[in-house]
Amino acid sequence: MEAKPARNDAENWTREYSTYFWSSSNPFEMRFEIEKTLRLLLARDEAQREKLAYSGSDNPPFIGRDVRLRFEAALPKGNWYSLQVTAWVPNTWNTEVEFHSHADKAFEHWTSNLQTAPTLGLLGGASQEVYTRRVHDALDEEARRASEKEDPVPIVVLKHEILDDLRNGASFRTSHHEGGTTIAFDGKVFIRSEYGEQTSSKMLSTDEETLDCIEALYDWESRKDTFPHRPPEHEVWRFIQRQLTK
Repeated sequence: MEAKPARNDAENWTREYSTYFWSSSNPFEMRFEIEKTLRLLLARDEAQREKLAYSGSDNPPFIGRDVRLRFEAALPKGNWYSLQVTAWVPNTWNTEVEFHSHADKAFEHWTSNLQTAPTLGLLGGASQEVYTRRVHDALDEEARRASEKEDPVPIVVLKHEILDDLRNGASFRTSHHEGGTTIAFDGKVFIRSEYGEQTSSKMLSTDEETLDCIEALYDWESRKDTFPHRPPEHEVWRFIQRQLTK
């Protein structure tokens, strides 16, 4: 891997990184793994016509990133990929030395589990036919996953079970250093209560409002292990059900 000279930018510190890496994973699997490692969703880069590529970007507060993952070559037992990252932050946030240190460490972490190389390896066994087939397979898998729809019935059953448990005395309780949140049934209505530095109580007038409130309460906890990918909704509500205190 190499760090390229920073771009001339009047408002940001920027630093560009590039590496090649080898993997037995197909392009669909590799995109998924890179997204999880960088915690950033990537989309098909339509501007890349000769090669299959994905790109994505995000903003600070940590480090802003422009990312491109490209499928470079297909060999009988694996694939070559490239990963390019432009890291940036406003130059009023850090000194240039501090930013370079943070960016270097971040890129090292993002690539720590990859079999990296400064250049593409031997390509004598590379095949355009195999490359094209693997691209088609990756796009077909993307389309298949995008078309999948969950059965809503088990999700509805879970939601009813959760509401019934609340009506029978169970509750949701979270806590942090500034206080916490409770969602419970007071015998007549569902109530969301905040305690700690800020204290409040809100009546939840419908089952739908209650379920929305519960889902929002556990939004991060229910998906942090799969972020930035959203887990199936049934898994989300199974996780939420396990948080009930009886």
